[in-house]
Amino acid sequence: MNNKRTLFKELPLEIENVDKDAYEKFKVPNLKQFRGILVGPKKYYCHPCYKYIGLEYYNFQSRSDDVYILGVMRSGTTLVSELAYLLVNDLNFQKAAGEDLHERVPNLEAYLASKIFIGQKAVYGVGLLKFDTTSLLRDHVKTLDGEVNQRCIRSHLPISLLSPHIFDVGAKVIYCARNPKDVIVSNYHFYRLFQEEHFNSFKDYFRMFKSSKLAFLPYFEHLKEGWARRNNPNFMFIFYEDLTRNKRKYIKKISDFLDIYVSEEALDELEEHLDINKFKTNSTINLDSVRKMGFLSKNESFIRKGEIGQWKKYFTGDLEREVDEWIEENLTGTDIDFPDY
Repeated sequence: MNNKRTLFKELPLEIENVDKDAYEKFKVPNLKQFRGILVGPKKYYCHPCYKYIGLEYYNFQSRSDDVYILGVMRSGTTLVSELAYLLVNDLNFQKAAGEDLHERVPNLEAYLASKIFIGQKAVYGVGLLKFDTTSLLRDHVKTLDGEVNQRCIRSHLPISLLSPHIFDVGAKVIYCARNPKDVIVSNYHFYRLFQEEHFNSFKDYFRMFKSSKLAFLPYFEHLKEGWARRNNPNFMFIFYEDLTRNKRKYIKKISDFLDIYVSEEALDELEEHLDINKFKTNSTINLDSVRKMGFLSKNESFIRKGEIGQWKKYFTGDLEREVDEWIEENLTGTDIDFPDY
């Protein structure tokens, strides 16, 4: 195991500006968006401020006992983050109930947003929010550097944009994947959760997702980076569908992966705690502190249904054929096989 860390003076990733004319073509009317940049050989779509803070993420110092929860947004990282936190904190449910999940398991790149305050406004995702607090968007790099306890860290950045030091020190990494159709539906509602986020239609959102004009896409490149590491002994690749359909089994698999013993009684407690009906009413998970500030739509929820196959209500007819062709095209030549429940 190599504990020696190489500090980069410059980000070793090529950055390309999105052409203005091309941006105008895919821009959705009446929706606040950012003209992004394309990062690395896979051309991941990022906010322009990544130019200035991407190096912080790439140079982030990992520890051998860190637990990383990675994946495309809305792929199950919230569920796994709560589970991982409880496992490494001796199932201290009382402690977990006293602090929001986004503080207990910080999102490493949340500061991509807070770097761009304009008065009391911050860019989040593709829109503007009026924030009078930065608790959700603080500089988690500095916060995590000062953390004395074992750290659980969440990120939606693709692996190639994260620090190589994660793998040098032997940190544990759990990569969460989910059927892209359900990922798209869940992300659509996530963007609508913020009051100023309104795509004209689900079709508009799907086309943006498919063309990788949203943060940290393309989806399949992100997924393939995780899949390529699945046989690494410190890397666990899981499908959301398997986790939710076989919750007890996967709680045990994850605890074994983290070298943490859990009794049958503890498995009972965890299984009950992670039940979707409890999960979506858990105020420390469901962004209730942000909702109280008036920034979230009354018609949407951070934790929604958590169901498998919700996509069937959205992808029908020609749109279903289009998404199926897109998936088939991107999975050709791979052995990635999404669970069929």
